[in-house]
Amino acid sequence: MKILVTGGCGFIGSHTIDLLIENGHDVIVIDKVLRKENLNPKAKYIKLDITSKKLKSIIKKESPEILLHLAASINIRNSLEKPIEFAKNNIIGTINILDSCISSDIKKIIFSSSVAVYGEPKYLPVDEKHEIIMPNSLDSKDSSLKPINPYAISKIASEFYIQMFNQIYGIDYVILRYANVYGPRQSLSSGAVIPSFIEKLLSDQQPIIYGDGKQTRDFVYVEDVARANMLAINWKRGIYNIGSGKETSIIDILQKIKAITKKNIDAIFLEQKNEIKRIFVSIEKAKKLGWKPLIDIDEGIKRTIEYFNANKNKQL
Repeated sequence: MKILVTGGCGFIGSHTIDLLIENGHDVIVIDKVLRKENLNPKAKYIKLDITSKKLKSIIKKESPEILLHLAASINIRNSLEKPIEFAKNNIIGTINILDSCISSDIKKIIFSSSVAVYGEPKYLPVDEKHEIIMPNSLDSKDSSLKPINPYAISKIASEFYIQMFNQIYGIDYVILRYANVYGPRQSLSSGAVIPSFIEKLLSDQQPIIYGDGKQTRDFVYVEDVARANMLAINWKRGIYNIGSGKETSIIDILQKIKAITKKNIDAIFLEQKNEIKRIFVSIEKAKKLGWKPLIDIDEGIKRTIEYFNANKNKQL
């Protein structure tokens, strides 16, 4: 099958490309930065920003059957500092992709969303029926749709546009709401906690924890996410959580990394800003379609540390 992947040179994208090619798919990649270390020689790469006016003609020329939309700005803290940039990359970029699909032969778009859209959960684990809310800083009577930061807003807005284009133009879709993805090739610039902790400890520096470290997240290994991306080609239209289905605190993550690296370095605790306290997701809906995570958090962290150790002299 011919598949076009946006953001295919990134962390999740590159793992997904490798898996798609391994399973015999014909893959075209569109990315504005072609990272040499993440390129697969069997894929076709096109250097292009997804907001470009050239996108429509390229998609029409390449004529893929499936479009896997992974390109996005992802650093949540940066989304608070650069909301316009996030809106352009994540919302305008998605609209440009959808508009480009109208005159193409694309049968389905698979979109990488985020569990960040749920905000502070009313119950755990969070399933796909959970309303999208924000903590008490906003009046909950105004609306049930209140993500917690510009990044989450950009994701839910993109979800709405995808569903609207389905209703008007018939473009089929699968929306995957990722939990906290981690693993080899993850960039330090992502702001993600696991690579940040590993990098600090391997450099004999103090890791930084925002808040008291008791806040919890659902951590899912990147290869499990890549497999969900591929399997979603054959899933029926809908929204699916992709996570571990387990709750792990930030302090526990640090302890696991310290144990493997044998670095007994205390963390620096800084003020926590506008972040949820606890979250983990129900993955029952995806499991019913044949997907489940295969790599647990201990094995996943071990593999990630091995990768960082092997690449510690390179800029990640």
